[in-house]
Amino acid sequence: MKKYGPIVILFLGILVAIGAFFVLKGKNGQNSPIDDQNQEETVPEIAFEKRPAVSLTPSADGHWLKLEIQKIVINAATLDYELTYKVPDGRTQGVPGTVKLENSDNIVKDLLLGSESSGKYRYDDGVENGNLTLTFRDQKGKSVAKFSTDFFLQTAKEELHFSGGQTYKIDKLNNKTFYISMGTIGYPGSLPSSPTESYGIFSSSLKGNSGILDGLDAYLWYKGEWIKMENGKSPDVGFFIIN
Repeated sequence: MKKYGPIVILFLGILVAIGAFFVLKGKNGQNSPIDDQNQEETVPEIAFEKRPAVSLTPSADGHWLKLEIQKIVINAATLDYELTYKVPDGRTQGVPGTVKLENSDNIVKDLLLGSESSGKYRYDDGVENGNLTLTFRDQKGKSVAKFSTDFFLQTAKEELHFSGGQTYKIDKLNNKTFYISMGTIGYPGSLPSSPTESYGIFSSSLKGNSGILDGLDAYLWYKGEWIKMENGKSPDVGFFIIN
């Protein structure tokens, strides 16, 4: 029996090694929850002319942002939106939501920069910038289009800045007026030219927003049509396309 001892031990060792190999292989073949969360869906690219025109307009007190999504031509069943922003102490806050499209080509939502509980509001003051993400989904919940744009909340500044580096100089400053500058993803109406970018400035005030847009070759969506801005001069803020 002693002469077979080493053989038996060797055989058992081989069995243990084989068992360990298959156990490890099985574990490696499974996706952990973290891996699943990090995987992103492949979303098709949407042509510029088929993208929605998006705006965020601040309220008079700067505590609310009116989200408006115009010209929705993407074939989708639902739309997920998420507004994120940072407060002065560094925390990131979010305002998520989902709407059923149901053949709607225009959506309006009031988004609170803060929180509400039992009819009482807590406002996040000092917000300066953030991000808006839109995800269009089909009936099965699959992403068919996804867009993301940054926004800047500004007031009492002579020059309003876009993420692309352009500036808009206000003719008459009013430190009680809030402005949002942002990329608008798409544009309203039909294009008068072949632009490379679409931007927007949206004000809490309906008047006193004339100014100059960085001396660029640009158009403004004004009273339902695109007008050419001579030497960058603009009668108001709104949607801009820049050549």
